[in-house]
Amino acid sequence: MTNISLKVFAAFFAAVCLFGAFAPNSAAYAEAPMTQSPGPGFYRIKVGAFEVTAERQAGRVTGVELVSRRGAPCRVLNPWGKSRASLSVRGRRIATVLGDVLEFPTQAGKTYALAPLYD
Repeated sequence: MTNISLKVFAAFFAAVCLFGAFAPNSAAYAEAPMTQSPGPGFYRIKVGAFEVTAERQAGRVTGVELVSRRGAPCRVLNPWGKSRASLSVRGRRIATVLGDVLEFPTQAGKTYALAPLYD
């Protein structure tokens, strides 16, 4: 590397580190389901204080995942009508929510999963 290109590289690297592009919470490192052919849905769409992932199979929403970026209260239109939904963090159910609008408090940095609970 020449002296000038080394300086350019060093400046670029410093700028990237300073602005957090290599930070673990960066969108570049967002996890998404790894599949050969993902089903219909969307992955890590930013909506307000959240990143939302939702999947559909056979015309039905199978699950919703929300990453809280600011710890704001969450309000989600219930994709399963008035059916109950399981609210989980790290695979552990923390609550059952129900109603036309599912509401629950969140903590910044945590990932919340909603799944239908059919009677």
